[in-house]
Amino acid sequence: MKKGRLIAAGFVLALVASLWWYRSPVEALTAPELKAARQKWTENAPLNYRFAVRISGVQTGRNAITVRDGKVVAMTSEGDPVRESAWHYWTMEGMFGFMEEEMAICESRKDKDIFLHARFDPKLGYPTYFLRQVFGVEQTIEWHIEDFEIDP
Repeated sequence: MKKGRLIAAGFVLALVASLWWYRSPVEALTAPELKAARQKWTENAPLNYRFAVRISGVQTGRNAITVRDGKVVAMTSEGDPVRESAWHYWTMEGMFGFMEEEMAICESRKDKDIFLHARFDPKLGYPTYFLRQVFGVEQTIEWHIEDFEIDP
């Protein structure tokens, strides 16, 4: 009888530990939260800044972006120059646009297999973290903003 209880206790402990380990790192993204963050960014965005974004999932890598007078002037991916036609996808505006498109898809389809998560900088509003999980297919996209710096 004692051995059975130990096994059951071990199972419960393993279950709790795995739930804790695989929990979502942030709350689910909501439309009001996304709108408020974009508004904060619109009101507070510096004209000159640079940042890096670490990407994982269906795309991987590290992009570095430099913005002057509100426009991207340089972008690299893993240290290699990126063609100008791709810059708009990895600007703050492009990233907000992507999140808004994903939110619209989820809302229109009432899709239960897609989960969106995000965090935003409390002062400036830019997205510091984004995760789109698609269950059943390999379409997960995740990014982390690293090294955000405002330049004079």
